[in-house]
Amino acid sequence: MSFYAHLGGHARLHDGGLLSVRTLTGRRTVDLARLTKVGRIEVVAQGPTDDRLILTDAHGVRVTLSKLKGGRDTVDTAVRRALLHRPAKAGVTVSGRAAERLGLEAEVRRPHGKFTLGRRIPFTLIGFAPLLSVPVYLAPAFALTFGGYLLADIS
Repeated sequence: MSFYAHLGGHARLHDGGLLSVRTLTGRRTVDLARLTKVGRIEVVAQGPTDDRLILTDAHGVRVTLSKLKGGRDTVDTAVRRALLHRPAKAGVTVSGRAAERLGLEAEVRRPHGKFTLGRRIPFTLIGFAPLLSVPVYLAPAFALTFGGYLLADIS
């Protein structure tokens, strides 16, 4: 499944902790009271940074969004409130970057079992990602070039 299928806009918070989001594949509703994973993705560009939360609930519904439409509440305060109201031993996986955005770093590191620290990809690895992709594209590029050379030499 594509990342863009979960990319949401026009998010609205409803009674009962339900968050409804319009995505490319239709409207999805996430139950904030039953979140299982909270992640964060940041895309740095020349303009403003695109900073989004990735939310997954117990039903397997996943959305990626940055803000709510209308109202005074933000997605950060709604998710933070829902996470803090979870019972002990809930085991919600929260990435380090998401915990930083939501102001939950200390809460995630507490040993009460409410949160589990998710994996963290080091920025040094992300910086080398284009370089690491060279071997993946080098073999097909070489094969296509060599095949074209052979086909051109048929006459």
